[in-house]
Amino acid sequence: MYLSRYLQVGGNFFFFPSACVAAGLQSVLDDVSEVPSMAPTFDPRNTLAIVQDRGVLNCGIEDLREGDINLNEFNIDQCRAVAATIFGDPTKIHLVIVDANNKYEKLFGRKVDVLFAGDTFTLEKLIREPTTGEPLSLGFPYYGAQVVYLGLEEYVKCVNEQKRYDECEDLSICAVDTPEIQTLIKSFFPPSFIRFGPFPEMEGALKNGTCNVIVTDTYRIFGSSLQDDYKIDNLNGTYVMSDKYISRNLLSSVVRNDDWEWFNVVEGSRAAAARASQVGISKSDSELYPTNSTDNEISFDNAPRCVGNTLEIFSERLSYVVISFGQDVKLPSIDAPNFGLLECDDCEDVLKYGRLKQIRERGVLNCAVYVNPQYNLTMTRLPTHVNVKFCEMMSVAIFQGDPNAANITYIDNMDKSVFPREFDVVAGDSAGEAWDLRLDSNLIPSLPYYFHDQYRYNGISYEGVGSSLQYYVDNADTALNHIANVIITAAVYAQRQGITRSTQFEMPLIHLFGDSLTFILRDVVSYSGNYDDIINEALALSDGTTDRGWNMVVPSSSVSNKVPVFFCDYTNSCPPVFGSQKDIVFLIFDYVP
Repeated sequence: MYLSRYLQVGGNFFFFPSACVAAGLQSVLDDVSEVPSMAPTFDPRNTLAIVQDRGVLNCGIEDLREGDINLNEFNIDQCRAVAATIFGDPTKIHLVIVDANNKYEKLFGRKVDVLFAGDTFTLEKLIREPTTGEPLSLGFPYYGAQVVYLGLEEYVKCVNEQKRYDECEDLSICAVDTPEIQTLIKSFFPPSFIRFGPFPEMEGALKNGTCNVIVTDTYRIFGSSLQDDYKIDNLNGTYVMSDKYISRNLLSSVVRNDDWEWFNVVEGSRAAAARASQVGISKSDSELYPTNSTDNEISFDNAPRCVGNTLEIFSERLSYVVISFGQDVKLPSIDAPNFGLLECDDCEDVLKYGRLKQIRERGVLNCAVYVNPQYNLTMTRLPTHVNVKFCEMMSVAIFQGDPNAANITYIDNMDKSVFPREFDVVAGDSAGEAWDLRLDSNLIPSLPYYFHDQYRYNGISYEGVGSSLQYYVDNADTALNHIANVIITAAVYAQRQGITRSTQFEMPLIHLFGDSLTFILRDVVSYSGNYDDIINEALALSDGTTDRGWNMVVPSSSVSNKVPVFFCDYTNSCPPVFGSQKDIVFLIFDYVP
């Protein structure tokens, strides 16, 4: 079933764990097709059972074979990691080329099991993807792209300075048509200076001189021939990139909604590769874990063992540039997606259905605050105060601004396989160790709103970003999970925009939940303020044993990366920890908050 553990290629011997088939020696795209050879039917079983019976993972990717920065293989490695988790064999993938016009059709038509196709995580897609009207299950981002200007040097200077006269009077901007870019560029320039369209059209317009600047994200640039046409540090090239980015796009995996076991398989594979970078597990560690002992055994260990940890994959496919700000520096780690479009003419009122209806009729939100004994938490520690605040924010969101409708109970034990139905929501639980993720769990996590200082694995503490704190709800309560993510995004958005309690009216209205909750973003910020307000007020109430650590918001605008960059401080994987990669360019900078 498996290849030999030693494979000779061009006179060099490569070693692979016995659990893993050697993959990546040549692009799997040599055998890619538009339609899977074994197209799945609308089988009522969950996706994991279907994939296991089929014996291959149908993975949707874009065709990004331009240039030296290999986003194509980077995305394919995400597919390989999932296949390794399921089969112990990363080659058991069938790649399906998708594009912006057909990828969700193929996902809901069961032609693909998962998408790694440049999907930007937005609240709109999470709640109601506009082309299908269906919600999507989006994973934690596996790549952060920066929205930048790229173009002729003199005109990039014009857009940076927002100048439209004299030498800038011929400025013409091609903007990739997304809700975030539309909003941003229209706030910077009059419509006469801008044209919108899909990336391939805008890329062509830049190259043929129709426009002299394009605004798009670095994922699109690095995945196209444009990467070969811009100059870095005054080297040869036609175009330059702006020195600062103006927004960020978080790229995520996508699976069909309401199949949480499958979501956990995909997410567990990503998390295992990320945490493996932190605890020092790499592709060469062949004997650390047993192989899949049965045909249907799931092993998250095999994601980093067979394909590589996150740093290995990043440096092999994208870039050898690794940056550190020093071991004692904790970088901003709290992130949230863009909103997308928040309008909807036919969205139903979520308060009329399911658990939300019960909560409204009861008049009380039953919120548990998990005081996790693993982290020696008490009711006076900073994380506990943050959890209490997020319970109150959930009450504010549901009860039209009323924080007093939260009935808070402190608990110190959580069975991750069964949601405690006496509560509506639990604040402060975490996924724990990636290797402990339960596939049978009926808990849905929100985005993280807090990170511990260290990561604990097998009783050992590792430096870098620790386990996250999140809301958890029952997997039958999708709408409640969506509200949880909206609350976290509201706090982050307010922080980035400088919105406070007194300026809460600057928060947008949202119509994706029907008519009852259109003011939810304003209500949350009116009560809690922005993210810094939440943390600083919790610090003031706490016993002072914990500082804020990693709990700062990633800025929406800062210095742009002209090539993909791995920030190793997050996983404490800076050289010489993984210094054996001889081509790594390791840079240390002073961090200025």
